[in-house]
Amino acid sequence: MRRVALPFIVLTLLTFTVVPTSAQPSEPSLAAIKSAHWQARVELAIPAPSPADTARLPFERAGTQAAQNVAAGTRIVFQSFRNGNWEIYRANGDGSGVLRLTATPATDIEPRLSRNGQKIVFASNRTGNFDLYVMNWDGSGLQQLTNTSSDGRAPHADRGR
Repeated sequence: MRRVALPFIVLTLLTFTVVPTSAQPSEPSLAAIKSAHWQARVELAIPAPSPADTARLPFERAGTQAAQNVAAGTRIVFQSFRNGNWEIYRANGDGSGVLRLTATPATDIEPRLSRNGQKIVFASNRTGNFDLYVMNWDGSGLQQLTNTSSDGRAPHADRGR
């Protein structure tokens, strides 16, 4: 009996659902941020009440992942491989103002915003293994939070800190 290996495609769909922190309808808010990934194609769509107003971050063939939104839909952080290395980026809640915040040969991933939107905590292997770092929304004030021999991953920002 002859066995044949069949090629297959793995399809992954990641969905990030965000509940606005304010119930005030007059404040800008997002219903959800979605990251769809298929064969290194990732796109972030920022839904609005009207489909015509839905904002999309620019398509990146290399991948954009780990989007997170806070501050009633006014700020987004994400990791992207658009420049050949995983780096941390930020954008306004409507998808405008995309700005790269890190630029190192290391891998910078898993960004999380504090509740007040002022701080970003993320994981980086700048020291050889993954440790946690924090910086301000504008990329200034970088501080290393952990320094261990094992990997520190999956950061979480809580209570506006």
